[in-house]
Amino acid sequence: GSARTGGPPPFTSGPAARAEGLAAFLAAMTKYVLEVEIISGHGLRDADWAPFSGGSDPYCVAEVTGKPEKITTEVINSENDPTWNTTGKLTVEEADTITFTIYDKDVDADDLLGVAKLAVKDVIAADFDGDLSLQESFKDKAKAGTLKLKVTKVDTVAADDGKNEEVEAAALNEHADDVK
Repeated sequence: GSARTGGPPPFTSGPAARAEGLAAFLAAMTKYVLEVEIISGHGLRDADWAPFSGGSDPYCVAEVTGKPEKITTEVINSENDPTWNTTGKLTVEEADTITFTIYDKDVDADDLLGVAKLAVKDVIAADFDGDLSLQESFKDKAKAGTLKLKVTKVDTVAADDGKNEEVEAAALNEHADDVK
């Protein structure tokens, strides 16, 4: 006989499968609004090595590669343990990484004091509240102090700028026939 025995079930391509595919697609397109609080730095590198300069003049920039938004703190003069308490918002996607870069404000060019990264997917799962270890640069892994942060997911922006309703309505319409 030619009866099917075992093996994988036939591929489902009904409305259920379409809805599942749609859900996955929308999840991939979802954006999240994160509130990022850059609280303080601790044990920052002293870039101003000149005598009597009194330490670095640090400020921190939070940004996501390829996105225009940035959060920039004020400059705290002569302080290797600066407190910024700067809060801002970044719109991100799950695959993004937030980069925190600390610079020493300088007359000529600002020096890099340290960098740290935070994966967005970790923040979506559970808010981040604590210290990130800084390294001197992405090439140089030497420890460069810590950065105290609080990152909270405050909003979820569905994909496609509000066209979702139409997409979902269309999907539901297709199902209307199944119900009859």
